[in-house]
Amino acid sequence: MDTFGELIKALDSEDDLGKVIRSQIIVENIIVQYIESQVKDVNFLNKMDLTFEQKTNLALAFGLDKDWGAAIGCLGKLRNTFAHRLRGEITKSDANNFYKTFSPKNKNITQELCKSKENDLKEVGIPTYPKMEPVHKFSLYVTVLSGALQAWLDHRGKEA
Repeated sequence: MDTFGELIKALDSEDDLGKVIRSQIIVENIIVQYIESQVKDVNFLNKMDLTFEQKTNLALAFGLDKDWGAAIGCLGKLRNTFAHRLRGEITKSDANNFYKTFSPKNKNITQELCKSKENDLKEVGIPTYPKMEPVHKFSLYVTVLSGALQAWLDHRGKEA
């Protein structure tokens, strides 16, 4: 599965509810890939029927970069809010609360990415970072999160 391609497709084509839910599913898929790489028999893992939070904690226990733990948890909570309350719009508060969970290092990565893509964003009608709509900020943050997790997972695979 091309997780980055799937994420971009979801962020480009879905409404806000779909963006949040599909983003969480994609991040969960990356976490599951990591967990599966750490166990000898996946069948026993599958029998456990773990929740998203349990999968996240297990991945963190196995060595997933702890800098992303709070952001992953926040995404899970946001997904639950959207799914169970049928909210239709990502608010400024949603985007801000998600960003607040990023470590200083990961906030810096996010800002640098945004600066490097400023011209590309302008070409598709997205304003510079301070003026971005909450949905665009959410898309940026979840792209950084999933990209960092996938890169970390890929790097771990090369070490093995």
